[in-house]
Amino acid sequence: MYSTGLALGFTPELAMDGTGGTYFLKDPAQRKIVCFKPQNEEPFGPCNPRGFVGSLGEAGFRKGVLSGEACEREVAAFLLDKDHFASVPATTLAEIKHPAFKNSDSGNVVYKMGSLQEFVRHDDVASDLSPSLFTPHQVHKIVLLDMRLVNTDRNDGNLLVRRRRLPDGKAEHELIPIDHGYSIPDTIEIAWCDWCWYNWPQLKVPLSDVDRQYILNLNVELEIQNVLTHVPLRPACRRNLRVAGLLVEKGVRRRVLLYDLARIMCRDDMDTPSTLENLVHVAMTHALELHPVPPPIVVDQVYPSTLPSTTTSTTSVSSNNNVPVAAASPAALRIITTAPPNPLNQEDHHEFDSLKSPLGFWASLDPFDIPASSVPMSPTCFTSPRHHVESLPSWEQLCQGFHADAQQVFKPTTTPKYHHLQGRPLGAREEKLFFRWLDHLIEDELRAILDRYAKNL
Repeated sequence: MYSTGLALGFTPELAMDGTGGTYFLKDPAQRKIVCFKPQNEEPFGPCNPRGFVGSLGEAGFRKGVLSGEACEREVAAFLLDKDHFASVPATTLAEIKHPAFKNSDSGNVVYKMGSLQEFVRHDDVASDLSPSLFTPHQVHKIVLLDMRLVNTDRNDGNLLVRRRRLPDGKAEHELIPIDHGYSIPDTIEIAWCDWCWYNWPQLKVPLSDVDRQYILNLNVELEIQNVLTHVPLRPACRRNLRVAGLLVEKGVRRRVLLYDLARIMCRDDMDTPSTLENLVHVAMTHALELHPVPPPIVVDQVYPSTLPSTTTSTTSVSSNNNVPVAAASPAALRIITTAPPNPLNQEDHHEFDSLKSPLGFWASLDPFDIPASSVPMSPTCFTSPRHHVESLPSWEQLCQGFHADAQQVFKPTTTPKYHHLQGRPLGAREEKLFFRWLDHLIEDELRAILDRYAKNL
């Protein structure tokens, strides 16, 4: 439908808001049907239409996600939303060219790789409504998604609201999350203001049995492997998915409120590391020093469930207007085009064309048919000046030229011994020990929360 609209001459429409290039494509009836976000028009990409120009692979607006990685995160969010639980719109990678896109200064119209997402018809956005209108289930599904994705940018403008009528005749405001480009960072650093739902009252309501069982049925490792067969993720980003999945799974299993889980992940003070950040640092230190993990304590035997479980079943978030997950094949959203000749010969193409995207992601070669072993690691631009981060001088090296008094003022008060390694891949032995330590530390943290619940009964 959208390809027909392009063929009929309907120009892609650039969204008025946002920091990157987001284009709405229309069907023959001139209705918006999908949105396309080119990789090289992301913030600090080479063709950004808002003036935030840079090179692919540079640091972006959010720590831990590089320019050029947002389109991959959009696809990963859809894939990690198993069974369409949180209503993430269907998303895939596609390649399109059009004169309306922001092309290089040479004026050449080139193919652009980017994320192609279903345009969801909605009645409002969350910023225009009171949070009290949303049911606990609608809020919980968003909270669980953002925690699992380590989403660093959940504002009330990227939560769409659609009013619908339930079978019992009651009205419900369905929340539909979009804009997941700043998810799955290589470092966990989330402030309270990064999650618009952080202080919503629904977080103090226990999960329903349906929502709780959904989380307990997830297999984080299988989910990550599924994502890696479609888009690349750097090792540190993969590790953070596992860290978040471990915390959410253990918290839900122990019936800890989402209110308390959010406060483990988030910084209440933007300059003070969160509880989870501290736990990760301690676990990393013990893993690199190969310290043995203390024997586990079986929490269920010490602390039976102190929170009532809700037995009211929740209505599925799917509606007749949504495409069922089984039918929403990513390939069905792919625009079939012919790749430029000799894609490996970069000398024949302009430096700003889509060959900066990973080889094999050409839409004509089916981006969802790439073996995981052949997927390159992000950043997708291998010419980035930040690609070899280890070559940059450390803060200690920079301080050597300072006056002695200035060194005392500017030097770090405490320098974690392994701080410089936390964003890099670990060996198999250290990785295994890291997660064993983290599991132990999270158990201790949850046990303290359960103690508080018991005292308040």
